[in-house]
Amino acid sequence: MPLHRHVFCDTNPIPVTWACAELGLIDTSMPRLPLIPLDASGQDQVREALFKAELTARG
Repeated sequence: MPLHRHVFCDTNPIPVTWACAELGLIDTSMPRLPLIPLDASGQDQVREALFKAELTARG
């Protein structure tokens, strides 16, 4: 549930797209327009949630 909460830290699907790129599931960290990149604060939130969900290493 914490991961689910954090992927809504910004307008969906921006955080989900960023998380997929972070996990290597998609080959882009730059979403196509009209989406914009996830800001640094959102990246930190989603990265920490991915770590707590044991989906990635902290780093």
